[in-house]
Amino acid sequence: MRKITFTPTFLFQKSILFKFLFLVTLFYSPLQISYATDYYFSTSSGNDGRSATQAQSPSTPWKSIDKLNSISSTLKGGDRILFRSGEVFLAL
Repeated sequence: MRKITFTPTFLFQKSILFKFLFLVTLFYSPLQISYATDYYFSTSSGNDGRSATQAQSPSTPWKSIDKLNSISSTLKGGDRILFRSGEVFLAL
C-alpha cells in the first residue's frame, strides 16, 4: 500500500485553493440575491388603480383578487401576498 504524506507545500496549495473558492463565492453571491416583495390587499381600503410600488405598503393596498390574477405572471419565488385580517375576498 502506498503511503501519502502531506507536505507543507501540499497543505499550502490546498489552503490557497480554499481561500480562492471562498472569495469567489463571497463576491459572486450578492449577484444572485433577489429580494422578495410583499403585496398588500384590503377590500375596505384597497384600490386596484394603484401601482405595484404603492401596493407594497400596508397603507396603500390593492383591492381585489382580479388584480392579483393580473400580476400573477410577474411574481417571483419568495414574494408574499398579504390579505388584511378579518376581510372577505371574493373571486368573480
